[in-house]
Amino acid sequence: MNFAELGLNAGTLERLESLNYHTPTDVQREAVPAILAGKDVIAQASTGTGKTAAFSLPLVQRLVTAASEPEPRVLILAPTRELVAQLAEKLAIYSAGSGLNITALYGGANIQVQRKQLASGCDIVIATPGRLFDLLGQQAISLDAIEYWVIDEADRMLDMGFVPDVEKLSRILPGKRQTLLFSATFDDSVQGLAAKITHNAEQIALTSQRVPSLLSQQLLLLASSRKAEWLAEYVGKNNLQQVLVFTSTKQAADDLAKELTLDGIRTQAFHGDKTQGARMRALEAFKTLNCRVLVATDLAARGLDITALPLVVNFSLPDSAEDFIHRIGRSARAGQAGMAITLISPSERLAWQEVAALLDDAPEMVTPEGYALNKDSVHIQHQAAPNPAKKVFHHRKKRAATNSQGIKPHGNKSGSKFKNDKPQGGRTSGGDSGQQGNRSGKFSRNNKPSSK
Repeated sequence: MNFAELGLNAGTLERLESLNYHTPTDVQREAVPAILAGKDVIAQASTGTGKTAAFSLPLVQRLVTAASEPEPRVLILAPTRELVAQLAEKLAIYSAGSGLNITALYGGANIQVQRKQLASGCDIVIATPGRLFDLLGQQAISLDAIEYWVIDEADRMLDMGFVPDVEKLSRILPGKRQTLLFSATFDDSVQGLAAKITHNAEQIALTSQRVPSLLSQQLLLLASSRKAEWLAEYVGKNNLQQVLVFTSTKQAADDLAKELTLDGIRTQAFHGDKTQGARMRALEAFKTLNCRVLVATDLAARGLDITALPLVVNFSLPDSAEDFIHRIGRSARAGQAGMAITLISPSERLAWQEVAALLDDAPEMVTPEGYALNKDSVHIQHQAAPNPAKKVFHHRKKRAATNSQGIKPHGNKSGSKFKNDKPQGGRTSGGDSGQQGNRSGKFSRNNKPSSK
């Protein structure tokens, strides 16, 4: 099947051709015709399936072919600032040359600038719930002309406590509208929300595509105290230029970013405690290869969209097995090959079993050469094992003692290990803290660390 068979018009097909989009993904094949037919849609589609294009293309086509209105006709609701920014960027690409105006509304940006953008007129509003209600309270935006309402990452909306806002919007928006809900997971709570805000919706489930088909996986077993050491060695030895690393907490992200920076690897931390400007700068540096490693928490990274990202590393397992799928789905997108490497310690073996249950082909667990476990690290499950003998690195001073996650406490600097990168110094800060969160092996949507 090609895009022309989905009901897209000549103008849309020309834009797709210019973007080198030739074959629709599964979610696009299912969602585009339903949206063009005016149906409500509930779609379960994970990261990297092309879901943004699945709702953007038909909506842009509908707007262009209809009479214009002075007020916004499309409202797209997203849980995080980064996701709003990414969606605005994608919509601008899909609507290029159409004359449609797109406005992104999120906290951390100047609200007066956003008010002026709304006053000058827009067709599509993409917003976080908090900033949208701020502007509604100031009577800076009207939703009376909304014809299409998109809720993206609905499961994350629930995780972040936005259900009351979504339900309130459902009452505020015109009753005659088309509602499109997209969610990576679809448990009872998401189904309950969907039932409240949609009408006779067409349901689309793409569970068979949870893990990208071109994604290779490795599972490495090593002591927690040596994870950072292995990661620095691997990035340097392979001269990797773009690696996305996931940690479970903001503190762990800061500590690991500092450790890798001291090893001479340009690294940035990316999490909710960073200012909006700092996060945008870090993301831009990562996209343009001016930052080799981006260390992120699950929540902050939910809106990331990196073209052809070659490698994702799970420095620790997430507190939700579903989040593991979101993490590794950042690589091997849009027909590109990619790799995901998961580092687990002996205490994470039980948690890994629940993650592996989601995978059709779970990777075989191996121990990296030179990182063999000692007796204590194998048997101690809930505390760090004594540090094994340290691996010798050339061109590097002796590594300071590490905490239980293999991350060195702040204070002592070590020499640069790799000649092509200069250490950046203490751009992040923070001391030792527990960084594994819940490691009981019990995954739950409600069991989220509050520090993300």
